[in-house]
Amino acid sequence: MVEFGSGTGRICARLAERFPLTSFTAVEIDEHLVAYGQRTYRVDNLSWNHELPGEESVDAVFSIDVIHHLDDRPKMFDLIYSTVRPGGVWVAIEPNLWHPAIAFAQERMKRQGLGEDHFVPWISEPEFRRAGFVIESRRYCHTWPAAIKRPPGWAKRLEAWVEESAAAGVLGASVVYALRRDRGRTGGRWRRTAGEHAAGHAFLRASHR
Repeated sequence: MVEFGSGTGRICARLAERFPLTSFTAVEIDEHLVAYGQRTYRVDNLSWNHELPGEESVDAVFSIDVIHHLDDRPKMFDLIYSTVRPGGVWVAIEPNLWHPAIAFAQERMKRQGLGEDHFVPWISEPEFRRAGFVIESRRYCHTWPAAIKRPPGWAKRLEAWVEESAAAGVLGASVVYALRRDRGRTGGRWRRTAGEHAAGHAFLRASHR
């Protein structure tokens, strides 16, 4: 499994610790962040790189708040496609444009020249498809901001209810895509992968709390 745009690698390291039988690679172009991560997170099944490996070499890729920073999205989508094996998955999490607080914060940072922009689904979704990905699912989550590390039980129950309701499109701070490389059908069914298993069972919890 590869994290694209891993920053310090904190999330990738947490997943690697949770799934010791799965190999993880943290991909980050900033050499200072990579150096920090290598010093800080010493996990046997975690490696580091400055670029995607390509060559259809991994079962799964995930990225968190990366797409809206990209200058050339189609080029990077093609590179991610070439990295994922046929039938593999890319889980992409981005800020939800329809969430009022998120949209306001993104716009304010954009105007201040902080390298932020909006993730615009009606632009990026066709680009996913042109790169060869099938959008298997789109869901909204994270009603409560990540700054609330331990929300009370009632807040967790409310968040779970919101994430399953129609209100999630407005109240969920993040949009989560499961993108499948479209050449991975075998006998009419998608092939399950070890990377997908890990992502499906723990990814969102490990990435947010």
